[in-house]
This record gives sequence, structure tokens and C-alpha cells, in this order.
Amino acid sequence: MPRIARDYGTKACSKGYEFKILSQLVQHVSTELHIHAVRRSKTEKKTQQLMTQPVENEFAADMCKAFLSAEIPMNKINNPTIRQFLEKYTKKAVPSCSTLRRNIPEIYTEIFEGIRRYGPSKPHVLMSRELKVSNNSTISQLILDALVFLLPGERNEKISKKCVVLLSDAAAYMLLAGNNLKGTYPDLLHTTFHAHGMNRVAETINSLFPLANQPVLTDGDPGSSQRIFMQKILTELNTLQQELACLSANFTFIVQTITSLEDRKLTLMHRLIDTVKKRIDVKDLDVHKTVRAKLDSVLQKNPDFHKLCEISNVLTGKAAESQMSWQQ
Repeated sequence: MPRIARDYGTKACSKGYEFKILSQLVQHVSTELHIHAVRRSKTEKKTQQLMTQPVENEFAADMCKAFLSAEIPMNKINNPTIRQFLEKYTKKAVPSCSTLRRNIPEIYTEIFEGIRRYGPSKPHVLMSRELKVSNNSTISQLILDALVFLLPGERNEKISKKCVVLLSDAAAYMLLAGNNLKGTYPDLLHTTFHAHGMNRVAETINSLFPLANQPVLTDGDPGSSQRIFMQKILTELNTLQQELACLSANFTFIVQTITSLEDRKLTLMHRLIDTVKKRIDVKDLDVHKTVRAKLDSVLQKNPDFHKLCEISNVLTGKAAESQMSWQQ
């Protein structure tokens, strides 16, 4: 009977079945249960062949790396249209989602070894952790754990040469955490997000022009909104015009500055900050003095901003030009 089972392709589901006569076997192979089992067996066999062939494994590894690089979720490979497209034009058996994920540990190790040996070529997430309490101690410990994880077994002196800049927001506990880390890594430079700081300056500007930034509160009726808005314009038209004119003439560049500071590829951020200072100092009005005071306050909370400016000037040759002009 085993020979007859093989002839009818029932190896996938013949286990557990006992056929006394040939007609029972013939009847069984026509059932949906048997047909489904045979298809599943062929699929599993194809998958096993895929995993044992070096070329196909390389294809799966490269696809996994491409998905990770493009931030494409692995389960997208299960989309029938995508699978058909890839099979049609690559002429290869497209791996399943689980097969792709098996390559993640190897790629993960490869990336980390590259970072440890050559340094990062682009930003990478080293550690993600949920903190029940966010304060300077928990943040400091999180950063220390991430560095030890990235550079295991290395002394603090060697880590200090590789970990040179800490970028964070300007929250009080983050500033304190950066100061704590300098006790372990003396050469660490801590700077805060310039775009966040410039947004604080923009908030100060908004507060100086209350009428131009005052929302129109209504009951949701469009007609009511229009009536309230028109009434506001008619009663305070002169003041509103003055505020809008002052904003338009003096501070619209803040918006472009924030947009530019959000660009990851921007390197000379301090040049933008210097430009903002100069444009604010053009006029000696009370409004400009208030805005400049806020900008100075924001920069004072940016611990090592001035040191980074000095380093940038040296690297771009600006420091050398200043020294030559001073000597002349």
C-alpha cells in the first residue's frame, strides 16, 4: 500500500489513514483535504529548497536589508500584488515574511560591527526604553547603557573619544543629565535642538502681537464666525493693521529659519543663528529688544553652542581669516 500511496501522491497525508482497497485510496485523493495537504507539502518543500540554496538565501538577505533601509514593514511582502510583481521580474521565488525576518539578526550584527569599526554613516536607533520616570538620573543611565551596549568592554576614556556630541531638547532634566554625563566623558559637548529654541522665540513674538494671534471663538456656525470676525476687524482695525504690518516687515524670516533648522543635512546652523541676531538688531525698538532678550536666553540654555561655533569656524577656515585680519 505505501507504493500505491506514493503513486497517487498521498505521502503528505497518508499517515494515519489505512486503505484496504484501491477504490478507497482513489476516493481519498479527490477530497479537498487531500488536495490542500498536497499543495501545502509542495509549498513547504519549495520553501525548504529556497532556504538551502545559497543564491536564494542571498536574495532574501538583500531584500531584507533593502526593506530595513527603506523602513518598509516586512509583512508587506505578503501582499499578493507585490509578490507577483517580484516573481515576474526577478524570476526568483519570493521569500515569505518569516524567512525575511530570519535575516534581521545577521544584518543587525553587520550594521553594529560597521558602526563600531568605522563610526556611523547615518543616524541609528541604538536603544528604545520606556521610562516610568523621566529625570536626569534615568536619562543619564539610559545613555550610559546605550554606549556600553554599542561599545562593550571599552574603557570610558576610549568611549569619550567616540562619543563627542549629545543632542537633546532644552528640558531642565536633560540639561542636568548632560552635565552629569560630562563627569564620565569630560570631552562631551551638549547642545540642544536649535529649531526648538527658535520656536520659543516665535512664541515670544506671538505674545507681543495679541490681536493678530487671537483666535476667533464661535459656536460652530459659519455665519456666526463671519460676523464675529468682521466685528473684530471693524472695532480694532487700526491696531490689527499695525500688528500685521510689523510682523510682516520684521519677523516672517523666523518661519523660514525654523524650516531650515529642521533640515538634517544642514551643517552650519550657527550661521543661521547669527543671521537671526543681525536681522533682529537692525532696529532698536522695544519689540526687537524683547525678542533679542528671548533669543539670548534660549542660547544661554544651550550649554556648548558657542564651543561648537568655534569648532565650525576652525574647520571652515573662518577662524584663521579672523586671526589674519586681526594681525593686519
